[in-house]
Amino acid sequence: MTVLIVDDQIHVVKGILSGVDWETLGVRETYTAYSAYEARQIFAEHQVDILLCDIEMPVENGISLYRWVKQNQFDTACIFLTAYADFSYAQEAIRLQSFDYILQPAKYEEIQNAVLRAINRIRMTRELDKYSAYGQAMSENRNTLLDGMFQDYLSGRRSSFLSENALQLEPPLQKGQKVACALLQTIGWEKGEQEWNSDLLRYALTNILQELLAAYGLIPLVVRREADLYVILYHRENETPETKTIYRQLCELMKICRREIGLSMACYLGAALPESDLSSQVAELQKRKEDNVARADGVFVPEEPQEDEDPFFFESQIKRWEMILSGENAWLVREEIHSWLDQASADGLLNAERLKLFYQSLIQMLSVVAEQKNLRLQEFLHDPEILDRYLTAYGSVEKMEDLVDNVIPFFQKEAPEESEKQIDKVLQYIYNHIESDIRRTDIARELFLNPDYLSRMFKKEMGVSLKEYIISEKMKVAKKLLEQTKLPISTIALRIGYGNFSHFSQTYKRVMGVTPEEGRKNSA
Repeated sequence: MTVLIVDDQIHVVKGILSGVDWETLGVRETYTAYSAYEARQIFAEHQVDILLCDIEMPVENGISLYRWVKQNQFDTACIFLTAYADFSYAQEAIRLQSFDYILQPAKYEEIQNAVLRAINRIRMTRELDKYSAYGQAMSENRNTLLDGMFQDYLSGRRSSFLSENALQLEPPLQKGQKVACALLQTIGWEKGEQEWNSDLLRYALTNILQELLAAYGLIPLVVRREADLYVILYHRENETPETKTIYRQLCELMKICRREIGLSMACYLGAALPESDLSSQVAELQKRKEDNVARADGVFVPEEPQEDEDPFFFESQIKRWEMILSGENAWLVREEIHSWLDQASADGLLNAERLKLFYQSLIQMLSVVAEQKNLRLQEFLHDPEILDRYLTAYGSVEKMEDLVDNVIPFFQKEAPEESEKQIDKVLQYIYNHIESDIRRTDIARELFLNPDYLSRMFKKEMGVSLKEYIISEKMKVAKKLLEQTKLPISTIALRIGYGNFSHFSQTYKRVMGVTPEEGRKNSA
């Protein structure tokens, strides 16, 4: 990677050069320029991957320089540095699709982190371009052969994972050679991130792993079995793969996926075994995946055997909840079950088998209390979506909590004053977090409510959707700040949780009927 630093102040350029650890970032060359003119000359002579550029410069500013870079189709990511929180600058930077916009003075650590994110994004983008341009057909053919060998081996049709003729591995994997195996499980994509198709994701993961593991002599083979991806790792010198090294690099893979493409994953790593013993390793990893009922992300290694505990250790809690549910305070049961499930998950007390036993006891309790209260569960379960949740809640802690959130209201017809109390808490949360990116799931988690139920309740009581109410309140605060202060508009946007200035401006105009600039002028 190469970086060009452009700033008309020499001490700023020297400070960035010495303050950022370029070697750690993997930057092989740093260039410097003190004007847009000098920067153009460097672009003419060198490949520039990342442009660190000041905006306010004499003769020609950084915005104009980056516009020229875009027009000439240089493959360069731009990080703007500026001491002025000017809204028009931010707007233009967003329009030009700059990678980041940092207000000076900024810590060198912040600049270094921005460069690291840019490097990871560039690598990811270039790998995907390579995949789209010429690698897809070759990759699919190789993957088909690899998957077929793996499936034949696991089904017993092949005694060894290897096949000399079907696939030439480079370097070769020897029969009996020790390999480590890891199972990759997709936990979820961040809101707003586009979900990648499985072939594209597999290609990207393969290339990232190759880069992360190459220095340690490790070769990764990424194979698919049904909906799961497995990583088979072997050493190019026929040495035993070291678990600690693999663990560290897999942790780095998880970070890159979360940071760069918004994907959370769980990775279950096994011990190094001869390649002919892979089948037992795969079965163990699949069991560990099923036992991750909390759907926690991260890298997990085999745990030491624990002393057996009573699988029905929750029965005393079930009896307590049955007693409370039979009374008038059903909401307390919902809160206690949430707390209990969260704590049991954190303590590692729940696996797939125990969660299923818990589910059976919970369903039995609900049926008993429903009969006591002359309630017909069939009325609650007439909705196919709710019925599906009811029947499959033992699959994960998240599903179990979702079931509890949906079924408890059936046992207690909420009094008007109780609903008002919940709404008051919601409004108070919004008021206390107006400067944040408020999400429905955050409010629901805070109040122990199901997100869907929260939305329905809020719309019923307030006559407007929760999302529109939050936006409206944020714009009211922005209007007051525009009228009563001289804060830059970009700062006001940040104060109400809008990091994207263009989005803030569009939203303000939609709600208030005028742009932020027009609103400020009208109040003058």
